[in-house]
Amino acid sequence: MKTRTVLVILLAGVFLSSGCGQAPKEEDPNQRKEIFLKDTVFSVQIEPEEGAANLQALQANYRSKADFEARKQAIRRGMFHQLGLDPLPKRNSLDPVVTGKQAQDGYTIENVALEILPGVWTYGNLFRPTDGAKRHPAVMLAHGHSAQEIGPRCGRFTAGQQTIAACLARMGAVVFNFDMFAYGESGAQVGTKAHRTGLAQTMNVLGCLAVLDYLTSLPDVDESRIGITGASGGGTQSFLTTALDDRIAVSVPVVQVSCFFPGGCTCESGRPIHASVSPRTNNTEIAAMAVPRPLLVVSDGGDWTRTVDKVEFPFIRYIYSLYGAEDRTANVHLAAEKHDYGPNKRKAMYDFMAEHLGLNKKAICDTDGDYDESFVQPASPESLVVFPNGSYPERTLRSPGEVYDMLRKMQQ
Repeated sequence: MKTRTVLVILLAGVFLSSGCGQAPKEEDPNQRKEIFLKDTVFSVQIEPEEGAANLQALQANYRSKADFEARKQAIRRGMFHQLGLDPLPKRNSLDPVVTGKQAQDGYTIENVALEILPGVWTYGNLFRPTDGAKRHPAVMLAHGHSAQEIGPRCGRFTAGQQTIAACLARMGAVVFNFDMFAYGESGAQVGTKAHRTGLAQTMNVLGCLAVLDYLTSLPDVDESRIGITGASGGGTQSFLTTALDDRIAVSVPVVQVSCFFPGGCTCESGRPIHASVSPRTNNTEIAAMAVPRPLLVVSDGGDWTRTVDKVEFPFIRYIYSLYGAEDRTANVHLAAEKHDYGPNKRKAMYDFMAEHLGLNKKAICDTDGDYDESFVQPASPESLVVFPNGSYPERTLRSPGEVYDMLRKMQQ
């Protein structure tokens, strides 16, 4: 992901809040729709030193669990408001569409679309273990930014994403590997340009909440053991969803937690969530909202997570200490590595998920006890598509404007 130079639009009543968690004044409905559909990033990268100073100032405010609990609730209320999800739209029935099922080595793959709003779908692939157990933990697998068009370099279809999903499934988890809004099949539905709008951040969050609804409804899933992971933009989805919904039991955001980089895409900063409270929040504090649930932060030396071991994680560990839960958070910092979800990062995640979700690590280990992912044979993107050749149901909405209007209709 590349940082862009952008125009930050200051809207009266959008950035300003007179107190922690107090809802800002609503802008004009027509103006609000226009802003949601623009390619505008509201938070931009600052210098690492400024980010560290901001964390120090925030930490000084928290002397007890009660202090941070109040802050968590304020941030959560403010984020829902700035995302345009206050109130949340009426819960759709989801009406999962399952098209196709293929058997692999130790797991199966089903193609699934969830109707999160009438005519609006979140697309994914459900990886299920074939271990014979009646109840399994589940993992939500979000992807980062890559090619948007359906193909082997696109989002959930990449070999890396399929490898993670397959390994977790063989370890005993039900895994949903799903598209970001306007990526992959979603991009084919509403157009890939829709990802460069503030609506993308809202729909990503709404999609993640719907995926949670879906997974917790499955008879073979233990709703008390739900994990989430993803790298880069998928890391943003991971810590935002964890902050907003307590049903996430284990969170592993990869190469994205930073106190000075808020995310350079509109799907991460297309709404002014970081200005939803006073003083402003940042992605490190949002990630810390997982407390006291298990949280692993994976970072490296080649991107904006390069200071995590010295700056961001000490802040997170301090927050966890207020709850007596320091043993539930960890940081794996790979100083010689760069921005990806490579093998060493995956191994750290497998260890953490296995420990806290009760997965069987031996299921993907060789005779020496080392992780071995070579059993995974990535399926072709064509075989993973829910609606091949554009065979969408007739009610399917095809533009971001229509999606926005439906969201507002379902909030009435």
